[in-house]
Amino acid sequence: MVDWWYSPRAAARVVGFFLLAVPLLGSYVALSPEADYHVLPLVVAAGWIALGTVLVAVAPPLRRLTVQLILGISSASLLLAATVIGPYAAGPMMAVLPGNVASWFIAFPRRSAVIACVVMAVGAAAGAVRAEVAPELILSSLTAASAVGLTLWWLVSVARTAEIDPLTALPNRRQLDWVLQALQQPAAIAVIDLDDFKAINDRVGHPGGDLLLQAVAETLHEVSGPSWSVFRTGGDEFVVVAPRMSATRLRQRLTGLGGTGPTSWSASVGVASTSDYASAQQAIEAADSALYAVKHRRG
Repeated sequence: MVDWWYSPRAAARVVGFFLLAVPLLGSYVALSPEADYHVLPLVVAAGWIALGTVLVAVAPPLRRLTVQLILGISSASLLLAATVIGPYAAGPMMAVLPGNVASWFIAFPRRSAVIACVVMAVGAAAGAVRAEVAPELILSSLTAASAVGLTLWWLVSVARTAEIDPLTALPNRRQLDWVLQALQQPAAIAVIDLDDFKAINDRVGHPGGDLLLQAVAETLHEVSGPSWSVFRTGGDEFVVVAPRMSATRLRQRLTGLGGTGPTSWSASVGVASTSDYASAQQAIEAADSALYAVKHRRG
């Protein structure tokens, strides 16, 4: 089950905007009459400007780990500037702190983002106090950063609620769309549909049908590999995304899928691989077509 939606192009742009703000701090440090370092901050600032410009203008579909590394290194440079290179850098550090918080919440799961942002805020505030930065600036920056963090926490919570099927606790079609958009490696996709679900529902009633869907979700979790993602996309239809697995292997893993639950059940499966199509969306459409071909052969 996917624990966090991640849009690679959106994340690249957000982090790019943050990287464009970082040079403000580097330039301030380099040009400050109190600074002992002049060349290094300017070189770092030029590098961040170049990388930030590329991320904003091109928005390449970066892997999540790549974005996290970029953000981690840039944040570390900010913290270093505020606490080690010179306390006079803490003022600009406080100014860009809200943007840093926003970037962390975009690129990382909430718990990791909160930990990182607390560390950044404490480091920036400590440097600002040492530099005798105006208390009003420290307070306003921390308040803005907290507001950004709490707002994004709430938005992510709402988004997660909207992306979870309340009956089975599986991600729904909306989260499946995010996963397909962010998919950066070949994957096998299976579309699964219960056999004769309408007749079963008529026989055991809607409460029994709900229990059956929950049993199917539990069965799919039991047979899933550690990197698989399982979704309920509506009605009695489920989707499995298995990265780095061939369509043949996934079909073998799901052959004979069925169980007892509140009543005996079986399922038809259609499988396709993203490596055979121009996009993940085309692959899932092919898997859907394969599913209905299986159902047609069964009559």
